[in-house]
Amino acid sequence: MTALAGDVALSLALALDRSGDRLQADAALVAAAQIGARLTSKAYLAASDDALALEALSREAAGDEAGAIKGWTAFLATPAGQEGTAPRRARLDALRRGRGAVSTPSRPAAGPAKGPRR
Repeated sequence: MTALAGDVALSLALALDRSGDRLQADAALVAAAQIGARLTSKAYLAASDDALALEALSREAAGDEAGAIKGWTAFLATPAGQEGTAPRRARLDALRRGRGAVSTPSRPAAGPAKGPRR
């Protein structure tokens, strides 16, 4: 994976999230996680605050829910974060509930082993 590929994968997830397409944004974020995407450059961003959103997505892709929550909270406090906040607030709320795009589903506690009855 090149640095550019990671930036593009995260940017795609952000663009889809902003358009309100959460399902596609989550799929793009899972794909970004599979290639180990990390934000490597901020030079191409039109709004510097977008770096916070991309960093939050990067943390979410890496499975760092606490870091993603911190990133989304910081982004939502910026002027750029005040525009069309519903998708980002929904993503933040999902992370707080442990249901981020790449969250590991909780598994039920294992009960006693059941073998064949004799």
